[in-house]
Amino acid sequence: MQVFSIAGLFSTFFRIIKWWLPANAKERCVLAAAFLFYFALSQILSLSTSLIDAILPGYWGYMGYDNSWYFHYYFGIEHLDGYFLSRHPFLKLFFMPMILVGGLIQMQFGQPGKLFFYLAIYNLITAMSVMLVFRYLILQCEIGFHRSFVLAMMFALFFTNILLSFTPESFPVSQLLMLTAVSMMSCDLKQRVPFSQLLVLALLNAGITTTNLVKVVIPYMFTSESLRKKVKMTGIVLGILAGLYLVYFVVFGIVFLHPEEGQTIAGFILDQYFIYNMNVSPFEYSFLSSEYWNLAFNKFWCGGLLTPIFIIGADPSMPNAPYIPVPQFGGFPWHHSVVGGIYLILFVLGLVRNWRDRRVQILIAAMMFECFLHLILLFGHVECHIYAAHWIFLVPLSIGFLYRSVTNPKALQFLDGVVVLLVIAVGVINLNGYFEFFPSHGNISVTECPGHDNRWTFAKKFCDEGSVLLKFNFWG
Repeated sequence: MQVFSIAGLFSTFFRIIKWWLPANAKERCVLAAAFLFYFALSQILSLSTSLIDAILPGYWGYMGYDNSWYFHYYFGIEHLDGYFLSRHPFLKLFFMPMILVGGLIQMQFGQPGKLFFYLAIYNLITAMSVMLVFRYLILQCEIGFHRSFVLAMMFALFFTNILLSFTPESFPVSQLLMLTAVSMMSCDLKQRVPFSQLLVLALLNAGITTTNLVKVVIPYMFTSESLRKKVKMTGIVLGILAGLYLVYFVVFGIVFLHPEEGQTIAGFILDQYFIYNMNVSPFEYSFLSSEYWNLAFNKFWCGGLLTPIFIIGADPSMPNAPYIPVPQFGGFPWHHSVVGGIYLILFVLGLVRNWRDRRVQILIAAMMFECFLHLILLFGHVECHIYAAHWIFLVPLSIGFLYRSVTNPKALQFLDGVVVLLVIAVGVINLNGYFEFFPSHGNISVTECPGHDNRWTFAKKFCDEGSVLLKFNFWG
């Protein structure tokens, strides 16, 4: 059996590129509407604030994003030697064409030109995710143009997607690639999935964020291939990825990053790539406590759907941090919980009523993995709105299957009314939150803290000179 084919890899790659392009006028309409919406929001920020491209200490950014570090260092043409992140191993390699073009634009038009270019790229990436949700609803749920369009626009208005559309980071790309894997595999459930397709999708998803590999393996396990072959092909893919990771980490890590005196190469690799800054706290909450269920519902579930209450200023959990007047996560009012609760009911109903469908089983398995990662291991539990990019696209897809399972005309009319009200609610809440906080509080200023006068100077030196200082903790 021929497992590896260069022609097959190129064919799969071009199929993925084609998958990202609109296939008809309806998809072009959805893509254009989402792009123009995100473009308008991002330009308001870029023209009236310094929120997106301000030079901030270390990894600091609004709502926990690392936009400042990505924009000025990781995506900087003057730092092509790279910086290698454990959870985003091939991100810079994949983004090299964009980095080179952005660098040329910056040399010609300055930083405003580079910012405009990056925002347009991320507007388009997020809009393409909206288009893929629309395509899935049309092809897989078969609920018609109007309902698919409403659900796609609902997805576009989710809080996480509004943030992703103007945030130079890894998460917008992760969402697009995971949607690509789920939607392509769902179309191929009754066919033989070429090994090249599995390998390319795995390489792209795991290369951007390591845990995203699960979103490729899960739909593949529901294809019509024999279980033995699926396990064998998955093992081969994991072996290839492990080999690429090892070469990438060892060769480039030793060339561009240097172990401390007395540190072994193995210890250096583990420390820099797999242990450093891991946000896993499995015993911080009791699973029976009200704090845990507040985390599960308000932060994990509602965090990606709806704009939270903002704290303007330094994160209260970092008392030694410089004062930065940008929005930070604060909590949710009661009416947000009501809207989020209705979304949860529709989401669960869509899964339960269609659980025998293999496509729905893919959605269930994907959501179970996210719940295990964020609600059991509590990985990233303080930044659930960020990690919502890895699962929030499941919400409109599940509601689409709910539509598919309802045949009573009156029940359909009732569901239409509920969905329209939810779209209005999410639009009002999220756009009101956006305009109330981001444009008016986005002009960055940093005040040095007493007793920590060297922090901002050191951090600015980090951003200006691009010093790779992995061990430095800006917050003490």
